[in-house]
Amino acid sequence: MYPHRSTTIPPTRETCSTKCPEYNRCEDLVRPDLPFGGYKDSSPGTATSALQNFRGKHPRIRDYSKVYPQEEGDAMYRPHCKDPKKESRHYNVYVSGIRPKKSAGSIARCICCIDGKPPKLIMRYGILNIKDNNIPPTRYYSLG
Repeated sequence: MYPHRSTTIPPTRETCSTKCPEYNRCEDLVRPDLPFGGYKDSSPGTATSALQNFRGKHPRIRDYSKVYPQEEGDAMYRPHCKDPKKESRHYNVYVSGIRPKKSAGSIARCICCIDGKPPKLIMRYGILNIKDNNIPPTRYYSLG
């Protein structure tokens, strides 16, 4: 007689695709076709610092002035990510110490899924554009 073999099927591992298919996977929002490489940052502060750094390095701007994002983001008209609950946000970023406010560019927030045990939804931020010091300003969507 053979020893009894279990026919129990092991549980399927939960993934973003199975638990939250209505959201993008976070890694899918980091790619070269999105402005400045996509949604890489975990907070508005890190995205704003990256925007400040890009403004300083950009060959037509070269301005490292301190910048800050608006407090509350506005709803995004056409987000780069799936947005089933309309939670994506657009934030204007302003140059510090200048009145009236002068735009330095924009950042955005998307909600996305990161695989884990269990998969979870998190916020990711990315640069949408940077602006130069001209009047009216020119928008740039990549470093070059």
